Amino acid sequence: MVEIKLIDESVTGLGEQIGSLVECKPINNWKINFSPDLVLGWIPNFDTPDLGVEKLVEWVDQASAKIQKIVMLAPAGTADDATVDQLATWYGKKGQQLMLDGLYAVKMVDELEFPYTVIRVLPLTKQRITGKIYQEGQSLLGQVTPQDTLVKVFAEALTTDKYLNQSIGVAD
Repeated sequence: MVEIKLIDESVTGLGEQIGSLVECKPINNWKINFSPDLVLGWIPNFDTPDLGVEKLVEWVDQASAKIQKIVMLAPAGTADDATVDQLATWYGKKGQQLMLDGLYAVKMVDELEFPYTVIRVLPLTKQRITGKIYQEGQSLLGQVTPQDTLVKVFAEALTTDKYLNQSIGVAD
């Protein structure tokens, strides 16, 4: 039986929302037991995604077993889907550094050689607006990521193989 673990290092409340859809209580640290049928969801703290991925890699190395898949969030720009100007508009002065730190996290997850899904996001909004999925290589054209849409897409990525080994974007 597949077990879902959800690590939520953010302060957005996403973990609770996603957890309610996949029947999993999110935790905010890497003190979890490993199971061979583990599906891991990771919502990094976007202030330090590079440090979070180092904890992830350390945990995987200690677990020394195969994970079924990893589903993670990353900021826009990590798949050549945004310009420097767009990053500045969405994230302010920290936009380019956030993208670089996020890119490092994505590359590290890729190097683990487990199946994965990367979900690229813009700043989140709780407004009820329609979200759209952008395939890898498509420029993200929106201004925000609707949190409701993101929660559904993340839960779907955890529980199905629909987005397996893909990097998708979610935006308005």
